[in-house]
Amino acid sequence: MWFRRLFRGRQKPVESEASTPLSPQEAEQKTINQGIQYFYLIMGAQIFLVLGLVGLLTVFGTVLATPLWVYLGTLGLGVAGTVYIYRKIKAKFLKFRDAFKNVNLSNSNYEISFMGGVFTMRVEQHPRALLEAPAPSQILEAETVEPPAAH
Repeated sequence: MWFRRLFRGRQKPVESEASTPLSPQEAEQKTINQGIQYFYLIMGAQIFLVLGLVGLLTVFGTVLATPLWVYLGTLGLGVAGTVYIYRKIKAKFLKFRDAFKNVNLSNSNYEISFMGGVFTMRVEQHPRALLEAPAPSQILEAETVEPPAAH
């Protein structure tokens, strides 16, 4: 991911002769999956930001005026809730990843919506097809013809 590349520094790219080029469908599927991963990364960052703000407000606003046992009980419930939500999200993500493993979405429009439409991502295919190379059956083989030599 691009985030890891920020901290690696400049490195020479490793050239591999064994790597096979991806077909257009595989490349498109890879970019779709990467877009979905970025979508989840953004959602997770927003959730952690909100939880961090709630934590700061809790520490600075109520810890000083609340008895210790209430604060520790609330903290315990918060940790238990976070672990529970993490496990549920992880299970759903694995289920989602398995569902999209062998799906070809190259010719279809789709929309991913969470929480009743609060988080929505829409992917639409352009109706006009891009220029593509002709299929191998349409390529004609011909021998080169040499022009007559001028004397």
